[in-house]
Amino acid sequence: MKDLLKPLVVLLSVCSPVAAQQVPKLVVLLTVDEFRTDLYEAMAPHLSESGLARLTREGRVYDAVIHPLATADPVASEAVLQTGTLGLTSGITGRRAVVRKEGGKRSREGSILEDKNYIGYATADRLSPLALRAPVLADRLSQATHGLGQVFSIAPCAEEAIIAGGHEAQAAYWLDDSTARWVSSTFYPAGLPWYISKSSTVATRLDKGSITWQASDPALYASLLPYASNGAFSSDHIYTRAFSSVQDLKHSPVVNEYVIRLAEAVIEGAGLGSDASVDLLALHLTAGTPPGVPAGISPELLDSYHLLDRAVGELMDLLDRKFGRGEVLLALTGNGMARQELTRNDKKRYPTFSPERCRAITNMYLHAKYGIKGLVTEVTDRGELYLDRTLVEKRDDLSLAEVQDAVASFLLEMAGVSYTIPDHTLRDLHPGDRIGTARLTALHSALPSHRADVFVGISPGYVVDQGTEPAQPSYAPMPTIFILWGAGIEPEVISAPLDLRRVAREISHVLRIRPPTP
Repeated sequence: MKDLLKPLVVLLSVCSPVAAQQVPKLVVLLTVDEFRTDLYEAMAPHLSESGLARLTREGRVYDAVIHPLATADPVASEAVLQTGTLGLTSGITGRRAVVRKEGGKRSREGSILEDKNYIGYATADRLSPLALRAPVLADRLSQATHGLGQVFSIAPCAEEAIIAGGHEAQAAYWLDDSTARWVSSTFYPAGLPWYISKSSTVATRLDKGSITWQASDPALYASLLPYASNGAFSSDHIYTRAFSSVQDLKHSPVVNEYVIRLAEAVIEGAGLGSDASVDLLALHLTAGTPPGVPAGISPELLDSYHLLDRAVGELMDLLDRKFGRGEVLLALTGNGMARQELTRNDKKRYPTFSPERCRAITNMYLHAKYGIKGLVTEVTDRGELYLDRTLVEKRDDLSLAEVQDAVASFLLEMAGVSYTIPDHTLRDLHPGDRIGTARLTALHSALPSHRADVFVGISPGYVVDQGTEPAQPSYAPMPTIFILWGAGIEPEVISAPLDLRRVAREISHVLRIRPPTP
């Protein structure tokens, strides 16, 4: 009899207690803007043992996460990370909505998540996640718990907060540009409870004066940057109530401290992780620097890792006090992009591609060929060329595809152009067609109604000259890190490249839930 019971006892011991320990009470999704593998490795020996070092020591580390796009802003990257898809599927192609108006002219409107059907809590922002066409990881977890698990999201900027929270969140919170207070949208049922209003420590600090960002270790930065200055910051970074100053604060690593403070308030106030259902908290930090700080490796950029490390350490201390390692799953991921800015000297030293010159020369060519002036309305700094389609439609002897092909062939002769892709060749693709990486990226990076007429591949080594127009922040792919920690995760380092789109799938596998996309 005893012999017969042994297999049953073993089976019960495997299926009951052990399995129960692997299910966390709380999942924390932590996205870090501009978190780079190379800078983290350089700064790691100089950071504390309680923050990022502890995560990498105790967690499963993927140290070569690669962004699938050649360029994407933080909002598009957040959508890639949370949905596992590109803009064609998710509907999120960047922070601002791009609208093709009459004639084919583009216009960058307000937030891509703007929704007039919902007003804001304590803000003029009118936003919702309804423009997000694909489920996010938080949605899948909410579905797996049959809606019993709570989902909250916190980020300095609205778009990142809303995308990470998805459609099923109880609330998404962000900092208002005008008031510097934590705000939300009436889309969410949780509203703006007292513990959120009480935690608007950014506004409180600014009401009392200002917030100053000072170098944590100037001597260290001087030793790591021997060709720079003495390790001092490029200027005094003092943040005030001014609109532009609050915006800069939201993109600086100083804001990390305030995100973690609000996270603690939400965990306590909403009772996250206090019952049998798995809850989720999405947070957004930064390891980058705001516009205005010189691009490249600067003392400010190195200091951002000190501030990030401090914030992660505070978060882990909080999770230890409230839950313990076995009851939490923490997933930290960089967004795979880093801000790039070009100086005047860069434009003098390297060959340049001028979008405005490209537009003018192409218009001259099309005028000579078809007798139509001003066919090209815009060429962006990403090499997206837009035509005035109404002018083409007025000619019975012309088709849009013919003009796109003519432009594509002409531009191949221009210096600084490595390839061209007419949009109609993407629209004519059939399932199973074999296409190159460039064409695949162009196909999936935007909605069909927003895509350019011709994609222009700018040759490597060429600097984009934006002329007299105010330079918009541009982003380049940078290998980043993905770390899983807690709830049954064993220490491991995986150096094989991992596509950013796979991160949500890996987390889903650990949680044993359906991934956002097949």
